Amino acid sequence: MLTKPINEYRREGTAEAVVVHADGRLATLKRPIWEVGWLEMDAVIKAILEDQSAAPTPQTPPTRGSPFPPICLDSPTIIIEVISAGAVHRSLPNTCDASDAVTRVRAISENVAAAFPVCGHFPIERYGRGLGRVRACLSVDGGDPFSAAEVMNILQPNVGGDTRVIYEPEHQSAGVTLLGINGQRVVGRAAVLEALKGGALGERYLRVLRANGDEGGVTVEAELRRVRDPNNPDPLPLSVRWGKEADGAWRISDWSVEQR
Repeated sequence: MLTKPINEYRREGTAEAVVVHADGRLATLKRPIWEVGWLEMDAVIKAILEDQSAAPTPQTPPTRGSPFPPICLDSPTIIIEVISAGAVHRSLPNTCDASDAVTRVRAISENVAAAFPVCGHFPIERYGRGLGRVRACLSVDGGDPFSAAEVMNILQPNVGGDTRVIYEPEHQSAGVTLLGINGQRVVGRAAVLEALKGGALGERYLRVLRANGDEGGVTVEAELRRVRDPNNPDPLPLSVRWGKEADGAWRISDWSVEQR
């Protein structure tokens, strides 16, 4: 999102990226537009406004029958909207085709990713240059988001937040503790690994939501969701605390399931 016409208010506009997490929490990144390459963004927006296919549409919520881009299984479905002179100009690029519209989509997403320093801590070869990196860097927060990014790069959760890395022995501290779903606490790497194998988290799968970095380490917020009843996942909050140890490696110091 770009606020204000940047060709008129170059030093007053704001670049903003927002994501709604699976648990409904909003994450937002904001930065003054003059810091993010406004000339490139201005050119993209002008091209959209000049494109005859981006016809103005009423400022009303989409209704049944509203035009949407064709579904493409190989890439995200994207809608670009530019507000100008009180009207909404909607561009509906067919992302299956290498068209000018797709080039604009890439330019917008790459500039947004470049706007926020923490996005640079997510490798291009895994997340891509654009929306993938934006989505990844919106999953980290706190006073030290850069440490949170390091932990998220270890976990490498997929789009749904699933990861198996978190259970691997090398990511457990020697003195790691675990408060399981039954309220029992176990201490030590071997005991925690045994408890995890024995069902300490119940018949549930783990979904990573976000990572919050602070002066003492990183807390990964996650959900435990029912395996056998996908229509009623009954998510149970789980926090996994990570700390950087003497050898420079990030390891888990505590697993805590929210008790009911």
